[in-house]
Amino acid sequence: MELFTLGPGNYTEHDVQESARAHTGYALEEKTGFVFRPRQHDDGQKTFLGETGNFDADAIVDIILRHEAAPKHFARKLFEAFAYPQPDPGRSSRSRASPARAASTRSRSCVRC
Repeated sequence: MELFTLGPGNYTEHDVQESARAHTGYALEEKTGFVFRPRQHDDGQKTFLGETGNFDADAIVDIILRHEAAPKHFARKLFEAFAYPQPDPGRSSRSRASPARAASTRSRSCVRC
């Protein structure tokens, strides 16, 4: 979560553990590719980033994308990859979407040219 989506300080160790529980039951098989094995999935209730429910991997991704840190972090990572590695905070803050929450699931809205 830190490296690709939310950045440091925006989740807890408990969130990591609950995310791992939500990702149980998924496997990659040589002949059939990516599969979901329901009997191996932890279908218990989980609390992740303040939300509670019976989450699977897709639900975890949705919750992450709704988090206010996600578009800011994505924008910074894109800016670092395509503009220059260590932008000053003022430049990167002007580059991120506004409002961040509304744009979080639309990748083209995460960065303005």
